[in-house]
This record gives sequence, structure tokens and C-alpha cells, in this order.
Amino acid sequence: MLYSVRMRADDGHRHTSGAEGIFPEVELLSVQSEYLTQALNHSRGKAKNINITIEELSTLPKWIKTLPVCTIDGDAWETINIMLEALQCSVKAIDNAAKLIYNQNELRGAAVIDSISGQRLDEDQSRGLRAVRFGLTKDALISLDENIMRFGLVDTRVKEGLQIASKIASCIDVGAELCVSDNPDYTTGYVASRKFGYVRIPNIKESGSSCGGRVIFTQSGIINIKEYLENTPVLINEISGFKGNVKLNEIISPSNS
Repeated sequence: MLYSVRMRADDGHRHTSGAEGIFPEVELLSVQSEYLTQALNHSRGKAKNINITIEELSTLPKWIKTLPVCTIDGDAWETINIMLEALQCSVKAIDNAAKLIYNQNELRGAAVIDSISGQRLDEDQSRGLRAVRFGLTKDALISLDENIMRFGLVDTRVKEGLQIASKIASCIDVGAELCVSDNPDYTTGYVASRKFGYVRIPNIKESGSSCGGRVIFTQSGIINIKEYLENTPVLINEISGFKGNVKLNEIISPSNS
């Protein structure tokens, strides 16, 4: 039997830490201990409130592989604009996403924006949508850790971000995702899509800034996205290729479309 385990922590005012996975029953105690330690020792501060949810899965998870990973240096927002436009996002939709991300009001989940009109589609705009009920098989975790070490990446950030991005991208109604971490000491964000993969973008905000957020772009409405992200369990059993730094035109060029 498999269980979804989710941890959310806050300092009484703002979210400080979170963790997620799918595990067999025999691992539940050790996972709880690991998540508790994370919540009490996070860079955003020691948690005052910690919620750990353990839920038996009623259906078998869908098996997926991660998005391929690469990094693009250069002007961050120039890169973001070019990539999102190539993914059929309008200028208005991109501008509205940027305003959400740089607004200091904390967004707890993902905002969902219509790729063409730029209209925000999620009804509870203080919460957004949460991508939950996902995890890694043991073999996939080993492979992911090896790749993260090989390319000298920040393990917890990439490990968590890649899992979430891969689940979101595996939803057929999602066109693209833009994410900026709200951790003040982490300034690398990403654009993720089935077309281009998980593209890390350094220096996406100033060091020390606590702004950030996650925006999902779609041309298909929100109903299926909400159902998939919140209720469909997903287990990653394959890690796609990792690359180091690449040029923007290497992934945008027509030969890679």
C-alpha cells in the first residue's frame, strides 16, 4: 500500500517550508522524522506550526518521467519572455505573471493564467492551485541525486522543483510554467514545459528578495488542471537527461521544436 505524505510549515505569519512524497507504509516513520527536521531547520526560519498529512492512496499512481534539465545564463527576463512567447504565451499573459511573482503578497499555490488573454483563472487567488500527490521511486531518486551531484546543483531546490514541474507538465492542458522561489537566498528560477524541458534561469531576482511564485499558463481552462494537480497521484520512475549551461537558441531553434 502506498501513502501520500505532505508537510507544510509556517512561522505564524508566512509559509517557511514544505515537502512531499509517495511512500510505502514501512517508510512512514522515517519520512515523518525527515520532514520534521527540515521544517525546524529551514533557511527561512524555524517553524512554529507544522502540519504533516499522511493519506492512503485510493488509486495506483500514474508513472511519468522527469523533464530534461538545462541552465541558461544571460538576461533572465529576456530569456523568460522569448521562451514563453515561443510557448504561445501573449505579452499580456507574461506581464501579468511577472506582476504576480514580484508582488510581495505571498501566493501559497500556483496561479493559473490564460495564455492568450492573460486573465487569471483560479478562483481562490490567495491560495491558487497546489500540485500534490507526487513522488519518486527509489531508483529514480538515486539517479536524480547522481545527476544533481554531477552538475553541481543545489540538491533540495532542484529535487523539489523538478518533481513539481514534471507533474505539472505531464498535465496535457498545461502549456508552460514559470517559477521563482520565494527563498531570499535562492535566486534561480525556471521555465518548464513539455517542449523545452526544465530550463533553469539564474539571477531571476535580487539576492535577499522574498518575492516569488508559480504561474501556470494554459489555453484550455482550469477544470482539468485543478483535478489533475490536486487529485491524480503521480510517481516518477525515470529521470530524463541533464545538461549544463546551454545557449537559448539551442532549445528555441526550429530543429528542436
